[in-house]
Amino acid sequence: KQRREFSRFYFLGDDDLLEIMGNASEPGKVLGHLSKMFAGIASARLSTDELSEDTLAILDAMVSKDGEIVPFSEPIKILHGMGVKEWLKAMESNMKNTLALLLEQAVSE
Repeated sequence: KQRREFSRFYFLGDDDLLEIMGNASEPGKVLGHLSKMFAGIASARLSTDELSEDTLAILDAMVSKDGEIVPFSEPIKILHGMGVKEWLKAMESNMKNTLALLLEQAVSE
């Protein structure tokens, strides 16, 4: 069922998927599995400094396997009680939007 709701879970083995679902409230532990779900992405930059009371963490950039950091066009707020699939979907959408904006800027220059 989890894989049906977020298709990138198909790239994970059962043990990895169970670990992600079990650590849904700890984004840092989930980020270690991003490279298995997204080609070219090793992790995301996570901030836990100066957050509002309802915010667990903020993802503000994607990090490539070569260490290149690409800031998201809009940071992703991970709220307390937010499902892991929900913020992973938001991150996937934000990756696409950010890369589309960067491509548009590069073409217009």
